[in-house]
Amino acid sequence: MFHSVESSQRNALKRLLEFLECTNEIIKITKTKVTREEGINAVIRDIAKFYYSDVTVYSEGYFVHQFKHYRPDVIIKEIATSIEYKLIRQDKEIGIKLDELIIDAKRYTGNSRNKFCVAVFCLSQDVKHTKKEITREWNNMHFPNSWELVVITDVKIESEK
Repeated sequence: MFHSVESSQRNALKRLLEFLECTNEIIKITKTKVTREEGINAVIRDIAKFYYSDVTVYSEGYFVHQFKHYRPDVIIKEIATSIEYKLIRQDKEIGIKLDELIIDAKRYTGNSRNKFCVAVFCLSQDVKHTKKEITREWNNMHFPNSWELVVITDVKIESEK
């Protein structure tokens, strides 16, 4: 976990990971109907504001490149961390989402206020692959050390109407 980080920063990041591991419980307690990533992003931002003083929605110019701007789902400025949520309804989407994230990981650069990123995979009840399998593939893809993966299983994802 975020290997080359000083102790106090590592502790803050560890607490954030523990918080993000509770995503499914937060969804259930808040009675959030999950149909899209934005539904999760909004409730996580709202709850995170109880723990962090500077939680924001993505910023249009957070990672600016010539042809595209990259916008994280949740930004926690006080610990210089961006969070990317990915909803995964079916097993076949796992590879697609990992590919999307590896591109993001290569392009989430150029902002000195952001040092760390966390990808949170929310797997629907229909997904059969395990956290261990997904983490193994994540490791095989050689994500930067500044990125961490959290896998949440058994998320009730409703279809969009």
